[in-house]
Amino acid sequence: MQVLRRVAAIAVVATVVGALVGVAPASADTPERLVGVSAGRALDLSVLGQKLSFGDATGTVKSTLDPVAKAAGQILPSLVGATSATTSTGTKQDGETCGLPQLPDPLGQVIDLGVACSTSVASVLNGLASTNSNGYVTSLGLDASSLLAALPIPDVLGQVPLDDLTAPVLDALAPILDAAAAAGIDVNETVDTLTGVLNDLLSTKALDVTLGKATSSVITEVGKLTSVGTAEGATIKLLPISTTLGDIPLAVIKVGSSQATATYDRATAKATPSFSAALVTIDLAPALGLPAALSHIEIAPGQTQTILAGTPLESTIRIAAGRVENLADGGVKAVADGVSLELLKGIGASSPTAMDGGVVLQLAHSEAEVAGAPGVVTPQSQVLAAQTTLPRTGGTPWIPMAGIGMLAIALVGRRALAVRTVRD
Repeated sequence: MQVLRRVAAIAVVATVVGALVGVAPASADTPERLVGVSAGRALDLSVLGQKLSFGDATGTVKSTLDPVAKAAGQILPSLVGATSATTSTGTKQDGETCGLPQLPDPLGQVIDLGVACSTSVASVLNGLASTNSNGYVTSLGLDASSLLAALPIPDVLGQVPLDDLTAPVLDALAPILDAAAAAGIDVNETVDTLTGVLNDLLSTKALDVTLGKATSSVITEVGKLTSVGTAEGATIKLLPISTTLGDIPLAVIKVGSSQATATYDRATAKATPSFSAALVTIDLAPALGLPAALSHIEIAPGQTQTILAGTPLESTIRIAAGRVENLADGGVKAVADGVSLELLKGIGASSPTAMDGGVVLQLAHSEAEVAGAPGVVTPQSQVLAAQTTLPRTGGTPWIPMAGIGMLAIALVGRRALAVRTVRD
């Protein structure tokens, strides 16, 4: 009799367990979605029809906890000083890696570059992912004489003097020179001096650029996700002038930092973009004799400024204002557009008045974006209620379990009855 009771208990348990297995709900929760991306680039350079890129940093963080950080000192035309880090737990760091920039001929003879370096870090700590990376090239120099020699113009500095280059300057000074000649002043010496100055300038370093870093940072915190792209500024010294005090640049152009930021508030599910575009200042050499009000120029975002107009040294600086965008996935993006500098446009131009030569620098570009959606947790009571009203597909898996239990009772009961019969 005890055997029958035990088997009956087992059968009941099996039946109940089978029924519970049949109606247990699948998880109805939707996990939180997070995406953060940022990027910065220190310099895009175009010279002799070729494009070069230096100082690049990017970072990506998602709620899948697989952050990726990448950076490089040189991007185009080859990858130099590159680093990359990704991880699913802990911290992965690709320490500072440097290399000498690789340039195709004849750019290698025209441009003098410092080392190109980068670092990358990715981490996942306490369920929070983050990245940090930076890339940079330390310096850039360009010789005007080498630039002219590399152009497809026969003997620019030899058989052909600088007449084509000085002509726009002399045209601009024509009224003054004519008045001086009418007053009995010998202007030939002035013309010779001007030609000699330009010749000296174009035989020395045309550009001396000190560059900052491009940085990417994406950080997840308990309450928010923050994506930041930054491109530090640059100082550009344009053509030295020999004075009694030494060589003084004809112009010093200082480009400030740009920064793009995008933040996602995990509590309110609100994404907010912002940007800070680079400011530019220009200081012209005192040797030019300009009044103080004209020798210091400040350029705000959205403005364009041309200096030394009408001469082979004409240079134009354009500053973009930046923008914010709404993304298709509900996220936002902030862009701090860079500063464009078209320098020495008369050098190597297609004609003496074309102003389509020189060097083009694109500096301080940064961007950041975030997107997200809060997690959804469905109460268990609602899930169970939904399960009981849903049509069943795939049969009733608890019925076989109940059948097995009943069969066990029958078999064991039959054995017990046989045993009693034998005893009786």
